[in-house]
Amino acid sequence: MVAFVLKRLVGLALTLLAASFLVFVVTEFSPGNVARKTLGAYATQAQVDLLYQRLKLGDPLLVRYGRWLGVLTGILRDPLQDPDLKLDFRDPRGDRYFGNFGYSTL
Repeated sequence: MVAFVLKRLVGLALTLLAASFLVFVVTEFSPGNVARKTLGAYATQAQVDLLYQRLKLGDPLLVRYGRWLGVLTGILRDPLQDPDLKLDFRDPRGDRYFGNFGYSTL
């Protein structure tokens, strides 16, 4: 019985790893630059180049996949919140949406 459960858990882990790799490869090989798609059409070329360097998108595919999984390095910081990019992703309306989330679930 233990061998059966262990075999199923290993199969589950391999299936999840294969699915995550497939999702990563599809997003990486979709048309367009990943940094440009992340920042949007209105970002300057300097911002796109800086994010490309910060995300280390010139690294080999398997290195980027390992970083994407976060297994080897962990999630240390959000590169989009880098002050050098001069981006502001904060909602000017503040936390009203999340503050009222409890009321909307009632």
